[in-house]
Amino acid sequence: MNKNILNFYKNIFQLKRLENCKFVLKNESMFLAELEFDRGKYKIIIEYFKNKSPNIYLLKPDITEVVTEHSVEIHTYGMKYHKFYKRRLPLLCLTHPGIDKWNSSISLIRSYIPWTLEWFEFYEIWVMTGIWFGEGVHPSNSKEKESET
Repeated sequence: MNKNILNFYKNIFQLKRLENCKFVLKNESMFLAELEFDRGKYKIIIEYFKNKSPNIYLLKPDITEVVTEHSVEIHTYGMKYHKFYKRRLPLLCLTHPGIDKWNSSISLIRSYIPWTLEWFEFYEIWVMTGIWFGEGVHPSNSKEKESET
């Protein structure tokens, strides 16, 4: 069996065990899953393709104005139109595409989900202090171009 296919289904299986996860779209090459955190304060969308790094969109809370003014500072790729939701949503910047090489063996529950929780912490600290302590490097437009196609 192809490793990408096996890992794709492993990620689905692991996410299904989370009580705060709901699959909204699933087929043989991709899935969309919604996850809630902090008793519904935060809601994300995981967009997962077999052969491409995942995208994490923030569905809740609505931070449209913040992202419009501070997208690079708070590590997002700005507001990106999502075809399934038929609206623009913040696309979180959780990795550096030039350095962090994605492969399908990387479990979402050991990578993107904890990184998203950490992003929430840095975001809340940024709201209180105006300083982004998340460090990291905000890449140029590589993820932006990839998400618009």
